[in-house]
Amino acid sequence: MVEPAQNQLASNSFRHTCVACRVVFADQNAHREHFKSDFHRYNLKRKIADLAPVVYETFRCKVAEMALQKVDSLISAEENESKIHAHQQQQGKKCTICQKFYQSDAAYDNHCKSKKHLESVQKSITIQNSSSSAVVADDQISSTILSEDLNLEDDGSSWEDVESVSGGGEAITPRNCFFCPENCQDLQQNLHHMALKHGFFVVDLDYCVDLEGLLTYLGQKVGQGFVCLWCNEKGRRFKSLDAVQKHMIQKGHCRMYHDGEAMLEYEDFYDYSSSYPDAGDGKMDVDEEEEDINLSSLEVNGYELVLPSGATIGHRSLFVYFRQNLRPTNQICLSKTSKKANPVDQQFFGRYKALGWTSTSPALVKRKERDLAYLRKIRSKHYMRLGVKANKLQKHFKSQIDF
Repeated sequence: MVEPAQNQLASNSFRHTCVACRVVFADQNAHREHFKSDFHRYNLKRKIADLAPVVYETFRCKVAEMALQKVDSLISAEENESKIHAHQQQQGKKCTICQKFYQSDAAYDNHCKSKKHLESVQKSITIQNSSSSAVVADDQISSTILSEDLNLEDDGSSWEDVESVSGGGEAITPRNCFFCPENCQDLQQNLHHMALKHGFFVVDLDYCVDLEGLLTYLGQKVGQGFVCLWCNEKGRRFKSLDAVQKHMIQKGHCRMYHDGEAMLEYEDFYDYSSSYPDAGDGKMDVDEEEEDINLSSLEVNGYELVLPSGATIGHRSLFVYFRQNLRPTNQICLSKTSKKANPVDQQFFGRYKALGWTSTSPALVKRKERDLAYLRKIRSKHYMRLGVKANKLQKHFKSQIDF
């Protein structure tokens, strides 16, 4: 670059001036080249910082000093690397997995053959595989959610999609634990194990009329659908049985959710008629039932339904977005016609109470039955409206008379 003239006054022949550098140029080309130079940029930065510009000789000296400092830093870095390398050679070989140094090759080879080193290698490989599989699982979950969002127009198609996704596991039998691989001899032993080891108790056990069917249904939810028994499809999704079992154990979700809409999900396995005043007939007083549940309140407005107990349930028009109860195809879980006797004897009830189980109070049972009756009426009214709409498919013609 041509050195600019410093500290010259602009005359009639010099019209090209740089204000930042206080330099004048004879022609326009030199002026333009000056704007592209590092000298001009340096003086611009000094001007922004409210500093006086420097002359070109001073700028060249600063550039030379910076170059020398860079060379010195490179030399010092090379010296440090050589020192580190020499120190490592003095220390011997290093095991990167165990983070240990060895003086000789023989000691290093013996360490590589040791049981502790092999276990560390296997553990690191397992951690890497689990992290990579977690990333793949997240991608699969996001793609599954995206595909479900694109197919929300038809209720039937959305049911088929969810069933195909959730049918990847194997159902847990009533004699196997829901939270660990424990295999028991009978149903009562399994209940005792889950209560003692995991704190799991069957809700309203004294009113359960199909205990084996209930445990079969819960086993299908956990084993086939990978659903947490407490989150009940309202929480995160899981891709394997091991993942949902670890979630329930770590979060303390080893328990049944039996409120709100979940009561309708498990109503096939319970019978609260024994709690009625006329338990011998097995029926509630009709006047009392009609008094507790006002039929005019069945007209649902908005997107929430408040039960007599105060529980709130979302509108069924949003059902496909927030909740899908997958009922298994097993006939044991869906049978309503046969009311089986509770296979649990009184002796087991005593042991169950000793583990911490408490019987449901009559007031709570009555509240649950009122909510169930309320939900049944809502459901029957919806089915009636659906049937009326389905019958309006035939075209109607005006009667051809008076002609």
